[in-house]
Amino acid sequence: MILLTTKRAIVRPEHRLSALGTTDAGIPMILNQDYSVCWPFTQYVLHTVVSQERTPSTAEATAHNLSVFLNFLQSQHAGLSLWDVWDHHLHEFASYQLRQPKAPSHEQINKILRKVISAYIYLQQSDPKEVRSLVGETHDAEPAQIRYSIVRSATRDNAGKLHQIRYIHHDAMLPRGIKKKPRKPIPDSFIDRLWGAIPAFSKNPFIRERLECALTILEQVAPRVDELCHFTVDAVKDSLDSGLLEYRITKTKKREHAVPFPEDLADITLLFVHGPRADAIDRGLRSRTIERDHGFLFVKTNGEPWTRASMINTLLLLRKVAGVTGPAHAHLFRHRWITKNAIALAKNMVGTPLERSTILVWLKELSGHLSFAGLVPYVDESFDNKRAFDVAKPAISHDIRRRLLAHYSKMLESCLGEKEHLRISMRIVSILEQLNSSVEEHMPDNRAESAQAVH
Repeated sequence: MILLTTKRAIVRPEHRLSALGTTDAGIPMILNQDYSVCWPFTQYVLHTVVSQERTPSTAEATAHNLSVFLNFLQSQHAGLSLWDVWDHHLHEFASYQLRQPKAPSHEQINKILRKVISAYIYLQQSDPKEVRSLVGETHDAEPAQIRYSIVRSATRDNAGKLHQIRYIHHDAMLPRGIKKKPRKPIPDSFIDRLWGAIPAFSKNPFIRERLECALTILEQVAPRVDELCHFTVDAVKDSLDSGLLEYRITKTKKREHAVPFPEDLADITLLFVHGPRADAIDRGLRSRTIERDHGFLFVKTNGEPWTRASMINTLLLLRKVAGVTGPAHAHLFRHRWITKNAIALAKNMVGTPLERSTILVWLKELSGHLSFAGLVPYVDESFDNKRAFDVAKPAISHDIRRRLLAHYSKMLESCLGEKEHLRISMRIVSILEQLNSSVEEHMPDNRAESAQAVH
């Protein structure tokens, strides 16, 4: 198990906090079964955050992987010290994981083993006198309890440049022969229930409007939560001219990425910027909580940036209020978006290797994935279920506009009757007229026929 702490004193020196890219400086702490802190593994997690400048989400994932291995040792080998682990314990761990009712994938087991060996390598290098014979490469002459090898391979980046990569391999690692399955996306019915629960979620209008704006962007742009926290007001304004929203990808490599950002979506976002967000920034400046407008799109009620942890907790609480029993966390919006776009792209294709490769390139560019491996299952699934989604592309277009129409209608209802919001109300009426005609234009044939039958 892991414990999330927000003690800033753990991170030294303080200027290293800027490398986290967030105001939340919480460091995951790995716990033993008696709830005491496992300091060796926790020390390695701290090293990944401070020295390797990993994001908090990466540190959390690392802590979780190490805690899985630690739980195995303490449940299957009670009393065994971390310094008494040998090769056969890693083999036992892999077999133990495969026997679980909900066994993780081969790649996930290998990832845990790599993190464990990486942690031991770091601990041995930081204190060679204490653990000098713990790990070693297969060709080393010195004795070692755990033997690993370094595998080298080549990969190309988005610019086509060839790079050499190195990764750890151990005999306990499993083959990657099992076909991956795409993550289950969040159903449309769950999304409708989340939207319907927003009025009852909070009495604070700022929290409700911020949540509506965040859900709209998650549904139509599908960023990771870390990336959504780093959206800026300037990027939204620039999207009005370019039609693209630029933001920073925070997973593994920090690089810029651009996604299509419809004008309708930009208008909704700027209404939030000029209304609730501007009020929150003014409150923060008056109370001196913030010294200046930092430029991030999503903020707290006091003007500070909305942190990743707070955003995730808010969405989980909304799920409870909505009475949704199945998974409905933020990242499932991303799976849903990739799934629908993969189906739409495969609609008029047969499924040749060239066509599949084309879809992979498009999805990688749109989603900001760092590799093609995670997208292959979506492409396979899209061709397997293509016949069941003959109207996927127009349905996506219609679905987006329908939700925008409902969103603006709610905003107009809240603005009517207040003189200071008259200008915003008139702007919303204009957008509603455009959206109404756009919904009819993009309505799939089967839905259009049904609508005519009703009339």
